[in-house]
Amino acid sequence: MAFKPTKQQQLAIYEKGNILVSAAAGSGKTAILVERVISLLTDKNANVTADRLLIVTFTNAAAAEMRTRIEKRLDEEIRKNPKDSGLLMQKHLLNSAKICTIDSFCIDLVRENFDKLDISPDFVITDGNSLKEIDRAVIYEIIDRYLEENDPVFNQLLDIVGAEFDQNNFTETVLDIYEYSRQLPFPTEWFNMLREGYSDGK
Repeated sequence: MAFKPTKQQQLAIYEKGNILVSAAAGSGKTAILVERVISLLTDKNANVTADRLLIVTFTNAAAAEMRTRIEKRLDEEIRKNPKDSGLLMQKHLLNSAKICTIDSFCIDLVRENFDKLDISPDFVITDGNSLKEIDRAVIYEIIDRYLEENDPVFNQLLDIVGAEFDQNNFTETVLDIYEYSRQLPFPTEWFNMLREGYSDGK
């Protein structure tokens, strides 16, 4: 069944310039975006080619679905206008459109500009497990420094946590807190809020 947009959806499809569409799941946001793309690609005055598109999604499945739906709609337009060379060219250029996840777009951006960022072109994306090992190594280095300095406040903290003879459980506690904080929108503010509860008012 063909997509029949409402008046509000038509505004989102054909409005010029930047727009923000906020709606509940299942309300037709993807269909609106597809129609907006098609309206741009078929508008002779817009001068928009498919290879200049950047459509960013959250998942690979959503990116694949978006590409498929745009391609399907282009095919429909080509069947209506089989002699339109512009539409045929848009179909060809669609293969070069960046329709991808946020992660994929960021990785490509870094790879294309590694020389400006002063990083190696053969950089790799680490996984969560290797990052945890790096975090753990950093924490042990910090603990060792405080132990060498025999910091009384730090020794008191180890005593409170029950780690004065074995720092492993203290390390895991710190890692757990750190991992939790990374899930928060404003981790620094959260840490500052925790400190306020133990402030002596000075």
